[in-house]
Amino acid sequence: NGKPSGWDQSRLTFVLKEYGAHSGTMAWYSTASYAEPTQDLPGMGFKTNYVKLGENPNISFWFKAYTNSGAADVNQMTATVRVSNDEGEWDEIWSLAPDKTDSISITGDWQQLKLQLPEKYKGKTARVCIAFYAKESYDYNLMIDDVLIGTPPSNDAALAILHGPTMANPGKEQTYTVEVVNNSETDIEGGKIIVSDDFTGDELTQVNCPKLAGNATTPVEVKWTPERAGAYRLIATYHNDGDADEANNTSSQLNIVVLPKDNRSVIDNKGKEW
Repeated sequence: NGKPSGWDQSRLTFVLKEYGAHSGTMAWYSTASYAEPTQDLPGMGFKTNYVKLGENPNISFWFKAYTNSGAADVNQMTATVRVSNDEGEWDEIWSLAPDKTDSISITGDWQQLKLQLPEKYKGKTARVCIAFYAKESYDYNLMIDDVLIGTPPSNDAALAILHGPTMANPGKEQTYTVEVVNNSETDIEGGKIIVSDDFTGDELTQVNCPKLAGNATTPVEVKWTPERAGAYRLIATYHNDGDADEANNTSSQLNIVVLPKDNRSVIDNKGKEW
């Protein structure tokens, strides 16, 4: 099903293989089922294999908590991040619960959580558990993507969401934006971003990447002028010699339609031309 080797998942948790991921095409997806937390797996979610945490142990991941009608109510759900200890039990590192509503604001969009592990985990090898549950409703969902565990790499940039207009006309320049996440503590210079059509594999356009500040997300604009009408599935890739992890160098997908030249543009109720 595409899950990383050695990872365990609960029931009602699976890998989303197509749309909706924070970057690329795959993300973990869990749905609530009145599940009570247990020491083995506290709610819906997954446990990683054993990971070397290094000299500066961190955990970071992107998450999206939502219901079928919008953002999840933080007062109705509990989420936890736990790390295994030398006794084979779980230590709770972070939690989101009804009595901790000031800890984070749930927006319904993708958000990043970064955690510095306590000193006792320095140099250790451990498993990580990320799980949630909601007792009041089945209508609670949690998506997890781009999980990083251990000492942050010295040179690693990742692409996240690609967004922009989903309708266009041949010969008219369009501007798209891709979010570039620097997972390193230091700045990264150089590199380029290439936007391709995932249907055909054809390269459409590219742009040089600006300087990326450490531990920050930088939006990068990419301009493209479509030459033909039809359906496209845009996807961006990041290219830089020495990048530590090429597996996270692919953005989310964006489906667009380029109208034939003789089609009239669509004008929305705000007067915007598409």
